[in-house]
Amino acid sequence: IDFSPGSSSIGNTISNNYIGGSSAQCGTGGSVTYWGNSYDAASTEVRIYGVNVSAGTVTLDNNNISNIFISGCDYTGFVGMYVGGSTVATITNNVFGTGSNGQPDNSKLIKVSGGGCISYNVPGYIYGIWNASTTTSASTYTRNYFYYLWQSGAGTGGSVQCIIHQAAGPATITYNVINGPQAVGSADYGSNGWNSFGIRLEPTASTSGNLIEANLVAGPYINNYSTLTYGSINYGIRVLVNNTYTVSGTIDKNVVWDMRNADRAGYTEGIYVYSSTGGNGNWDIYNNQVTLKNNGSSS
Repeated sequence: IDFSPGSSSIGNTISNNYIGGSSAQCGTGGSVTYWGNSYDAASTEVRIYGVNVSAGTVTLDNNNISNIFISGCDYTGFVGMYVGGSTVATITNNVFGTGSNGQPDNSKLIKVSGGGCISYNVPGYIYGIWNASTTTSASTYTRNYFYYLWQSGAGTGGSVQCIIHQAAGPATITYNVINGPQAVGSADYGSNGWNSFGIRLEPTASTSGNLIEANLVAGPYINNYSTLTYGSINYGIRVLVNNTYTVSGTIDKNVVWDMRNADRAGYTEGIYVYSSTGGNGNWDIYNNQVTLKNNGSSS
């Protein structure tokens, strides 16, 4: 779905759509059982969208994006929902991958083989929701489910990022469930550690009133036993204050659990708020539960 009427178009709703599969409701009934794309442009990025929006205001509600396979092995990726322009977005009740009541199954996953080849040192990736709007109004992400999102290319590797907020306004991120996303990370070749994120809050301007509350985060996992020294990090919740912005908010009542990382030089962060460029802000961080899991590696 490409919906780009521009900033004067308000009150829009995109709801109850099934995106993916080879038959009704992202089903497997076709001669090819998934919805796929095999185009590979070597070192040139190939990005496939489920939903691409640029409008004034939009509600994205109760859509299902699953049973998708992007098989190009170089710089290929999939974005479930992209919000651009100056869109004010409310994103609720959407499902990425397949599961029930927060428990994933692998019957109709989203899979990307990008990062599987080694000639160009480029990654594969899956971004669930990516908001890069220039709006200074608040964006809302509530009760979205992220199941098996699998970046599988293990040549130069790649990442999975479930909710990315890189807009100019604050974010309300509440009651989302992340359980099952996984990426290769830094893989076996190349020269980068590709980081993965459950929730990534990175405003492009000073904002206040950000809220990250009551989310359940298990993943993305980093599942490749890489012997490289670059290291891939997987974050449950990360807030980065860029430049000298002032970004403030609350992080409370979240559960971050089972954040496995098999990368030899990598590590895991449950909740991480920081700036490396002189940014600042006040954060209330309380009543969260963080339980990290050892991947079993002795390396």
